[in-house]
Order: sequence, then structure tokens, then C-alpha cells
Amino acid sequence: MIVFENLDIIRYTVRTLGEEKILYYTPEQAKVEGAFKDAKSGEVYEIILKELFVDWLAEHYRKFGCSLQFVTDRSSEGAQFVKGFGGIGGLLRYTIDFTNIENEDAASGDDYDFIY
Repeated sequence: MIVFENLDIIRYTVRTLGEEKILYYTPEQAKVEGAFKDAKSGEVYEIILKELFVDWLAEHYRKFGCSLQFVTDRSSEGAQFVKGFGGIGGLLRYTIDFTNIENEDAASGDDYDFIY
């Protein structure tokens, strides 16, 4: 996994109606009205934990069986990585058949809580 050392994504652990969720926001996204509100029920999330995603990755990357490399934007390659990939990326060890993954996700009806 490759991560920009100053990545400004915050990892929020929130709770509503007894259910915990993980949300990832930039500081600007977190200021948007309704960012911490359940879209279906309108219930406001209780923020349990707020931490920088980079710090969380540095503590937990081994659980995913990967290595972690930090990139700075002080080189032209690093600046291009930050601009092109948003500061986070990875290299896969094995090939993945994305057609099967797309079909499985569509069949299960899973939705992701990422806001861009």
C-alpha cells in the first residue's frame, strides 16, 4: 500500500440506533450539513472515535497482510501520485477478475459509504 504522508482523510467511527459504522471524510466533507446523518432514518450519528486515516493505517496495515510505504509530495513523482491517485494506492500481488466482483456486488445489493 502506498500512502501520501499528509493525507487529509479522517476516519470516523460512528453509532446510530445501536449500529456502528465507519466513515471516511476530508475536513471539508465533514463540514457538509448531513454528513453525520443517516440518509434513510434521518438519525444523527454519534461520533465515537475520530482519527487520521494515515495514523489508523500505520497501526493496522499488518492485519491486511500488506506492507506500507509513505510518499512525500516534495518530488515530482510524489506530487504526481498525490494529484493522480488522491494520495492512496496499492499494488496487487495477484490478478483479480473484476467482472466477477462487479457481478457479485450487483447481485448482493451491497452499497459503499464512500463520499467523494
